[in-house]
Amino acid sequence: MAAQQQELDEKNPFYELVVICSTSGQFDQTVNSFKDIIKKSKLVCIKDSELLDWIKKYQRRVLKYNAINEYINSKFKDPNEEMQRILEKKHFRNKQKEIEYISKKLQSYDWKTYPHRCLLILDDFASHPLLKNREQDMCRILKKLRHFNISVVICVQTAKSLSKDVKRILTDIILFPDCPKTISWNL
Repeated sequence: MAAQQQELDEKNPFYELVVICSTSGQFDQTVNSFKDIIKKSKLVCIKDSELLDWIKKYQRRVLKYNAINEYINSKFKDPNEEMQRILEKKHFRNKQKEIEYISKKLQSYDWKTYPHRCLLILDDFASHPLLKNREQDMCRILKKLRHFNISVVICVQTAKSLSKDVKRILTDIILFPDCPKTISWNL
């Protein structure tokens, strides 16, 4: 997937955001091996206990971001369901106030690409409680992340350490031995 990383142009990588989730919540040795090769994308490290909350917040932001961009692309004429909800909630008195709100919201996101793409790296998630069985929230969310342009890389020592339930819900599995050292990532 990311072995031959695509670029949208010379300045913008395919994945604008790379999120590394580890049990330590900081840049440990494995994470540092990724850190050296990720030069163009914004790099964020989060703790595994904060992962579900982060994903849910990110999904809400992506929904709003996509709704705003679709509304702009329709020349402010055809709001989708999410944009309709935003417009009803804010009660804009005129188009100028609406455009100001949209401009400020897009500035606050500071995303350069549409659609916004994210690479989520789950470091050392072998037998992790979040991926224990398919009834866990994380397993259910994994199936839906592609709708939000989130690609997921699960780093484990061996594929045997992933539960059968998780292997069943994953649609694409690519195994790389010694991943950070052998792949040239252009992020």
